[in-house]
Amino acid sequence: MDIPKHHDEQAPRKAAIRRADALLWKQFPGHFGQALSKEIVSRETLGSEHLDYRLSCYEPGAYVARHSHRRQEQIYHILRGRGLVILDGRETPVGPDDVIFIPPFVEHELHCTGTDELVLLVITSPQSDD
Repeated sequence: MDIPKHHDEQAPRKAAIRRADALLWKQFPGHFGQALSKEIVSRETLGSEHLDYRLSCYEPGAYVARHSHRRQEQIYHILRGRGLVILDGRETPVGPDDVIFIPPFVEHELHCTGTDELVLLVITSPQSDD
């Protein structure tokens, strides 16, 4: 039986441990009003082939504008705070322990509607929508 090989057989695969509290916050395109993220695992940070994993923190009033993806699936896992997710025009309040799955072609946006920060994990696969 043939076992599929890594597409770049010359590149060694390495496990990694990172401290998220040591990473810098970034504001990615389409995010507004202090909607910041830490890029924890990605191709650029750790050489991940399939996953993009971020910790995001939205200040009150911050949001990610409506958009959709052609190939990517996303998961938003709310850790703390209150927000409003809009999926294909349908508004749903979200809070701690809510997990939102967003398949390709679903228009979505997320707003921090509370008076405290909205903190969430964002997992995306594949990393690129190309």
